[in-house]
Amino acid sequence: MEKKTDTEYVYNKSVVDAAGIKDCFKHSFLYFLKKDYEGKFYGFSDRVLATYCVDMDELETDSPFPQNDNTMDLAIGIGRFDDTERVFSNKRLLPVELKLKCESFRSLHKDRERLIGKDVHTRDLLKEHNVDSKSIFLFTKEVAPEALRYFIQWKRESKVRFGHWKAMDSEQYNEFIGFEEDFPYRPLTNLEDIDNILDSFIDDGDYEGMIDWLYGLKEKAESFLQRYKLPEVKHISTTAAEAIARIMPKVACEKDYIALQLEEFRKIEELSLNNR
Repeated sequence: MEKKTDTEYVYNKSVVDAAGIKDCFKHSFLYFLKKDYEGKFYGFSDRVLATYCVDMDELETDSPFPQNDNTMDLAIGIGRFDDTERVFSNKRLLPVELKLKCESFRSLHKDRERLIGKDVHTRDLLKEHNVDSKSIFLFTKEVAPEALRYFIQWKRESKVRFGHWKAMDSEQYNEFIGFEEDFPYRPLTNLEDIDNILDSFIDDGDYEGMIDWLYGLKEKAESFLQRYKLPEVKHISTTAAEAIARIMPKVACEKDYIALQLEEFRKIEELSLNNR
């Protein structure tokens, strides 16, 4: 899978879990398609279909003065994901409105005040929570470009009312919402040249220099292990072990000691895996 670059909108189920909203108001994205769209998938990915969301319509009915059909459909939990520390920050809810039955945006254009009301009222219902600045409106692939043109036009009239609206189709939404697995670990230690470095030691016959360099790298891995930076420990130990194993047939001196370094890195790698 190609790595995504935008770590700002990454799905986070814990946002919905911890929202202090009744569990009966929380459902998968697929639930909303089954409820209002006869279960048609409209091209949404399996990952998106499985996302856990707040049902804003059901939340509205539980409010003291319910305004039926005056909210956006759902709110999904998202956050900013750090692909090195593997942690989330800025956790929040993102309002989403489904307009998949809309065959032409012109009909909605005439009713834009109602769309504004849905956006405003949804944010009012979620005022005790951290809510994203954007509001997402989902259309079919045929209608989304038309909706986008209207949104751009409306934004020229008022950035306050429309500047945060985004129109998308299912494929665009699939790309917009990231998932942790989209962001492989970004290591702190650059070992891209480790093969060239070890080959250089061998070419120069500098086996003492190789041993010192490997010992320094092992100390770095152990330092990260003490700080419980396990992904970095695994990155260093695995990369080093694989590189040493590749050059072992070419090693002419200190073979036993370098083989011992290989075993040490493998032990550190095992510790990083066992302590997760």
